[in-house]
Amino acid sequence: MPGSLAPRESPRTGIAHGRNNPLPPVVLGLRSGCCPDPEPDEDGDLPQHMIYGHVYKTARATIDTITDLQEDLDDGIGISGPAARRAINAAATAPQFQGTAITTRTARKILANADLAVYDNPNTLLMYVYNGDRALCHRDTDTPSPSLDRCVSSCANIAWTDHHAEQLRQHADALDKRAGRRPDPIGDRLCHNADRLRTLADEHDRTRITLQENTP
Repeated sequence: MPGSLAPRESPRTGIAHGRNNPLPPVVLGLRSGCCPDPEPDEDGDLPQHMIYGHVYKTARATIDTITDLQEDLDDGIGISGPAARRAINAAATAPQFQGTAITTRTARKILANADLAVYDNPNTLLMYVYNGDRALCHRDTDTPSPSLDRCVSSCANIAWTDHHAEQLRQHADALDKRAGRRPDPIGDRLCHNADRLRTLADEHDRTRITLQENTP
């Protein structure tokens, strides 16, 4: 699947992230369970500043993610996929957080709200609104967050935006160029993967909806 994209820095928080990587690597790992928790001190307790720091960054990045999505939707960007309308609903809550001071209590409340669990996966160029009951990355377990390295393209939690479709095509073009420099069967496999990415992008174009279309 596509590789990660270069991050940018949020003008709201100073946290490095991108439309396809809204959470810093450590925070992504903490929320998804892919990184170890902070180490306790010699008494077995976590320093309070570490707890608050991780919770704050994750909550702040969550708000940045839905705010970025809301701005895109307001600009007419389309979204597709089985979780598209859930993503739209999550983005609609973004204005209520504008100008809100993120205290520890507020941060924990944000992270406890399953309706706000919107992620952008930098490795697969897709967005997902996490629902553990529908997650194919956790078929046999009840886990409160997704596994970034086990994303399945047929999952009911997935959505794509116009940005993702553009990046899928860009990556497909890059795969075609690589295929021209590789012998078969490697070249054929790269071409097959490129065709698959273009199929996903074409399907997005056919099924995309906009915020205006979603409004009754």
